[in-house]
Amino acid sequence: MKIGVYGGSFNPVHNGHIAIIKKILSKKVVDRVWIVPCKSHAFEKDLASCEDRMNMLELAVAGMKNVKIDYTEIKGPKKSYSSKTLRKFSAAYNHDFYFIAGTDLLPTIHKWNDFEYIRKIPFILVKREGLCRLRKDITIEGIIEKTSDISSTDIRERFANGESITGLVPRTVEQYIIKNKLYKDGLSYTNPSATATLIVPMEGGIPFIKRKHSPFKGYWALPGGHLETSKEDLPHAAVRELFEETSLIVSPEDLELLEVNSSPTRDPRGHVIDHIYVVKKFRGRYHANDDAAEICVFGTKPSNLAFDHSKVYDDYMKKYGR
Repeated sequence: MKIGVYGGSFNPVHNGHIAIIKKILSKKVVDRVWIVPCKSHAFEKDLASCEDRMNMLELAVAGMKNVKIDYTEIKGPKKSYSSKTLRKFSAAYNHDFYFIAGTDLLPTIHKWNDFEYIRKIPFILVKREGLCRLRKDITIEGIIEKTSDISSTDIRERFANGESITGLVPRTVEQYIIKNKLYKDGLSYTNPSATATLIVPMEGGIPFIKRKHSPFKGYWALPGGHLETSKEDLPHAAVRELFEETSLIVSPEDLELLEVNSSPTRDPRGHVIDHIYVVKKFRGRYHANDDAAEICVFGTKPSNLAFDHSKVYDDYMKKYGR
């Protein structure tokens, strides 16, 4: 069996990693890919804990066929070498092993530990922009075009600054990072993130969604969500979030700003500035989408409201008296 060995810190694993694995498997360069997270960074950079990185990898590849996470380096000594890991695999398994690496590693790979052994292992190269000059002293089994410019460094910095990482990592990984407050100490300052919350008056009352995920899993909440930084403004974020959670269709001009709530304790995930919009006109029929476990129209304020939505409801009633 042909096994592609994909090593790295995966700090965190992101959609670029997953895309590379899927592309290698789809091209049938190998039969399976083994992901091998390292215990510590080769250049002594700080990493999230081994446990957190392992958990994120498990979430990221859940349901993927022909993918295995191997913890040989995690369970081994602090400093690991690709050559030693590959030797262990060759001694323990009757497989043909291939080494997955980016072309950015090629200029210095001859300095790696036991390069004479490494060079005999067939390489599957991931082509990086501007760094595609190939070597003649290694065996190249295949070359995979890089599918995105996502980097773990950028993800960590974005999250530390309170910016959205939606679409850069698998959704389950994003939820894990938020829940466990990873990568919050990456920079000397952190910007609050922005959210939009919507009140949709309709016959019978106001729709609330039951949250499917933490925080406040199982609580009722007004529909809404995070602004995708650098991609949209708040009214368009409100329109998108309302449709994703309730299927209702609105236009930005049909929104009226009720208030802005900026308490640093309103969201356990961090400092979030929430913008409350009242929907003046909408189209469609509501049903639960995305993160909503269910949706219900309440004629009075429901109990067990998430975040500060009890206050938001009261403020709305004081102004509109509906």
